[in-house]
Amino acid sequence: MNTVVWFKRDLRLHDHAALTHAMTHGGSVLPVYIFDHDWWCALDASWRQLGFVLESLADLDRALRRLGSRLYLMTGEPLQCLQTLHQEFPFQALYSHQETGNAISFARDQRITHWCNSEQIKWHQPRAFAVYRGPLNRDHWDKLWQQHMQQPVLPAPLKLNLPQSAPRPMLWSECQQLLATWPIHGRDIAERQRGGRQNALLVWQQFLHVRGINYRQSLSSPLRAALGNSRLSAYLTWGCLSLREVVHELQQHKLTLAKTPNNPWHAELNAFKSRLHWHCHFIQKFETEPEIEFHNMNRGFDGMRKETSLSNEEKLRLDAWCSGKTGYPLIDACMQMLIQTGWINFRMRAMLISFATQHLWLHWRQPGLHLARLFVDYEPGIHFSQLQMQAGVTGINALRVYNPAKQQRDQDPDGVFVKRWLPALRKVPTTYLCEPWRMPLSVQERVGCVIGHDYPAPIVAHEDAARSAKTKLHAWRQQPQTRSLAAEVLQQHGSRKKMSRRVKAAKTAVINRDQLSLDFM
Repeated sequence: MNTVVWFKRDLRLHDHAALTHAMTHGGSVLPVYIFDHDWWCALDASWRQLGFVLESLADLDRALRRLGSRLYLMTGEPLQCLQTLHQEFPFQALYSHQETGNAISFARDQRITHWCNSEQIKWHQPRAFAVYRGPLNRDHWDKLWQQHMQQPVLPAPLKLNLPQSAPRPMLWSECQQLLATWPIHGRDIAERQRGGRQNALLVWQQFLHVRGINYRQSLSSPLRAALGNSRLSAYLTWGCLSLREVVHELQQHKLTLAKTPNNPWHAELNAFKSRLHWHCHFIQKFETEPEIEFHNMNRGFDGMRKETSLSNEEKLRLDAWCSGKTGYPLIDACMQMLIQTGWINFRMRAMLISFATQHLWLHWRQPGLHLARLFVDYEPGIHFSQLQMQAGVTGINALRVYNPAKQQRDQDPDGVFVKRWLPALRKVPTTYLCEPWRMPLSVQERVGCVIGHDYPAPIVAHEDAARSAKTKLHAWRQQPQTRSLAAEVLQQHGSRKKMSRRVKAAKTAVINRDQLSLDFM
C-alpha cells in the first residue's frame, strides 16, 4: 500500500504521530511537504517565517536522508498537488497532523477531505497538541490536556526507505526560484532565530540547564527576555519540537532536581510549565471558534471601533505604529526590535497591541495582521485570542491599558533597551528618555535630538487617550447585550480554574479574570 505523510507545521521525525502511524501500516511511505501558495501569500504570512521554515525543511530532509528517504517538495495549491501526486504515485492513505490554522488552511482541509472521500483515500489526522475538534465540554479540558501529555513520546523511525515508484521530486533550487516569484510579504531578515530541529534542541537544552534560572525575572523585561525566556515559541509553532516531548523532558529534569531541596530551579521550571499549559488553552479557543480570526469574540463590541474605511488620521496612526514612529520610545523600540529580529517577549507584545487599540483606538484586525507578519513564531490559534484580550473585546478579561512611559521606567529604567533600538535617542539624558518631548529645546539641540525632526513628536497624548479609551470600553461593557454575551464567552472559552467564582463575577458583570498569558514566548 502506498502512503503519503504530509508534513505541515510539524517539521520533525521525533514524536510525530502521523509518521509513526503510517509506518505501522506497512507499505511505501512518501514524506511530502507542500508550499501552499495561498497560505504563504496571505496577509498574515511573510518571508521571515518562510525563511525559518526553509531552514527547518532542510534539517528535516537531512534527517530523512540519513534514514534512506528524502523530503518530496511540491508548490502550489495543495489539493491540486495531491491530485497530481496521486496520478503519479497512487496512494491509498494520507497521514498528517490536525492543524488549527487560519481560514485559508481550514478551507484547504475541507477541500482535501471532500477529495479524499471521493477517491476513497483514508485521511488519518492524529492530534499534534492537546487540542480537540468537535463539540467540547470545557469543564473536562484540563484532564484531556494531562492525558495527552502523559502519553509516551513517540521515537523517531530507525529506517525509512524512499518508495521505488516515487516520482521525480522538485529540486531545492527549483523550489526556491519559484518561491521568489510569489508575492510574499516583506523580506527575510538576518537577525531572526534559525530554524530546524538541531537548533531547537540546542536552544531548549541551554534554557533547561543554564538560561532558565532567571526565567521569572526575565519574563516582562524586553532587555532580559531574549536570553531569559525559553525562545521555544518558533520551534513549537513550526513543529521542530513537539510540546509533549518538551513537557516530558521538563518533568524528568524536575524529578532530578527534586533530589536537591530548596533548589532555585524548582520555581522557575514550574512557572515555565504553566505557560506550556496555556499554549494549548488558547489554541483550543481558536479551534472551538475559528471565526474570531475576523470578528470580536464578544459580538456586543461590534461597531465600537472602525475596522474598514479608515480616515486619513487613522491611517497615519496605523502607519506610525507599524513603523515604530509613534513618539513613545518603548513602543517604538519594541517595534524596531520586532522588525529587525521577528521576536519580542509577551509583555511587550501585549503593550504594543494595547497601545494600538486603546491609545490609538484602532480596530485589532489591521494591527494584528501586521504583528502576525512580523512574528517568526506566529501561531494563529494563540494570536487572535490574545489580540482580542488586549483590545478588550472579549468581555471577560481585565482591561489593560498600558502606560508606555511607566512601562519604560519599570522595564528599562536606564534606557539600555531603548537606546539600542533607537539610535536617535542615544544621547538623550535618562531623565528625559521616557518622555523626550519634555526636553527643553536647548537640551534637544545639544544632544542632537530635536523632537519632530530627529525623533517623532508623540502621536497622541497618552494620558488623555488612555482616559478616553477606558471610558468607552467601560460604557460598552455595561451594555446589556455585551454583559449577556460575556457569560456565553466565559462558558465557551474561559479557564475552569476557580470557575464558580468567575461565573458569579460574570453574572454581576464584574468580569476581570482569565488573565494568564503566554509569557514563555
